[in-house]
Amino acid sequence: MAVVIAVLIAAPLGCGDDDSTGSGDGSASEASRRPRDRMCDAFRAISDLDDEIQGKLNALLTPVLQAERDGDDARAVAAADEMKREMRGLLDSVLPGLIDAYDQLAEAAPRLANDVATLRAFTVQFTESVVDAATPAEISVVLKDAAQAGGIKAGLATLRLDEVSRADCDIVLAD
Repeated sequence: MAVVIAVLIAAPLGCGDDDSTGSGDGSASEASRRPRDRMCDAFRAISDLDDEIQGKLNALLTPVLQAERDGDDARAVAAADEMKREMRGLLDSVLPGLIDAYDQLAEAAPRLANDVATLRAFTVQFTESVVDAATPAEISVVLKDAAQAGGIKAGLATLRLDEVSRADCDIVLAD
């Protein structure tokens, strides 16, 4: 997530806002909505929810990493404990919706399913690993490990998904 090469960012441009069912009342069943509309809705949800998680994670990680760089172990431990507490609550409330949005994207656009699965798995593993890390040093190891093969693979998947989200939905996933 935070160390993935590509940061997921939403661009609030129109995608899927039209009522393509012809009912005129704006109420289309999920099954009758066009796959492109469902895909764009899923891209938007992924972007928005990931922004929420990343923003909080980045804000909470900064003091942990700074204290660790400064050699202030007590401050690093206190900041890490606060980060884990706040992130656990956020992940419990936001991560299920993000996972659901990944699943909706894979269902709406099966050709993207492999990249979606890669990004979904990395997101879950990375966020859980950061929150479950027992010490600031372990958090640093998680961040370094994420920048390796799994993070690179997820970053490449993000870039491929970004091509589709930009072209079909005017939503920026990676910039």
